[in-house]
Amino acid sequence: MLQIAKKSLAEQFVDAMGNDGQRWQAKSGLWFSDVLHYISPWGIYTEQVWNTTRHVLADGSAIVECSDAWDIEHSEYRFWMACADPNDADALRHERAVEQAGYGIRPSKIDCNFSAPLTEEHLLFRRILEVAMAAKNDDNSPGTLIYSWLHNRANGRHEFADAAFELAGNGTDFGASGELGGINVYDERGDGTDMYVEWTCSDDSTWCGLGYLLIEGTLDDDPVPNWFDQDWVKVRDANNKLVPRGQLEYMREEAALRD
Repeated sequence: MLQIAKKSLAEQFVDAMGNDGQRWQAKSGLWFSDVLHYISPWGIYTEQVWNTTRHVLADGSAIVECSDAWDIEHSEYRFWMACADPNDADALRHERAVEQAGYGIRPSKIDCNFSAPLTEEHLLFRRILEVAMAAKNDDNSPGTLIYSWLHNRANGRHEFADAAFELAGNGTDFGASGELGGINVYDERGDGTDMYVEWTCSDDSTWCGLGYLLIEGTLDDDPVPNWFDQDWVKVRDANNKLVPRGQLEYMREEAALRD
């Protein structure tokens, strides 16, 4: 029976980046560093010498950056160009340069049958990145709250991997104290016929945990959660101010007692 060769982690990375050594962002929206960590959440060893940076993934395969491009490392000879001939002039010139800079030339052993379990934290890390990037261009969705948290934690940098690992380490209950924001529901007509859901970081929202946001982040529509109390829905009072329905009912009851 024909055996189909299993792809190394570096080859999977190349596929995710569209096999374009000058592309630094995948179609998913994740940047170079994020994709490396997504492909190899078990860890990455980074070695930098001169103008060359080598990222060794968990199976021993590697991606090498040099100047303004990157490429998969040759499986037998450590140079960044994906050429078949190690005697190629460019390959030899690059090899001499990295040798002079102290770069280790002996290739890593690649485990073509690499297999390691993904921990719950690894899986959560990946899910966080998937939901956040899917909502990157959204103005109002559960994933928007996750994306905003990652963006703020990364201090505006493109790379979110470190922030996503941190968020995953906090567990799915994280956010119950308002760290991620939450949801407001508005009833503009006051009769339940024109309900509007807003996912927001404002302090007056009903806070949601990470686990719930990840579940809701897979939905295409914007339904009012079945757990949301009707008394929390915001309606307009006599002064056209939005207040929780329960507060308005309480005010009406107080007014009736005074009368």
